[in-house]
Amino acid sequence: MEPTGIEPRDDHRIDVSGDDEGELLVRWLSEILYLHEAEGFLPCAFRVAYVASGRAEGVVTGELYDPSRHRILAQIKAVTYHQIEVVREQDGWRARVILDV
Repeated sequence: MEPTGIEPRDDHRIDVSGDDEGELLVRWLSEILYLHEAEGFLPCAFRVAYVASGRAEGVVTGELYDPSRHRILAQIKAVTYHQIEVVREQDGWRARVILDV
């Protein structure tokens, strides 16, 4: 999917739990993937409000898929744990995650 042209029309709250930051990231991204698959939701912005104590909360913003305006180039099948890396740095977070396409 090309991210240009997706408008911030709808917000979806995401609240996930996990044993560590890697699991939180996989679950967070899996929730967004579910929104896409189940509702046709296309994300364009993310606001993470809280990450601590095995929980992550935030909001994903975007709109529903419109075939006349959006072009999907490839489908993501799953978010994987393979070689996942999440590191807290002085100025934020750095992560690597592999998606199954």
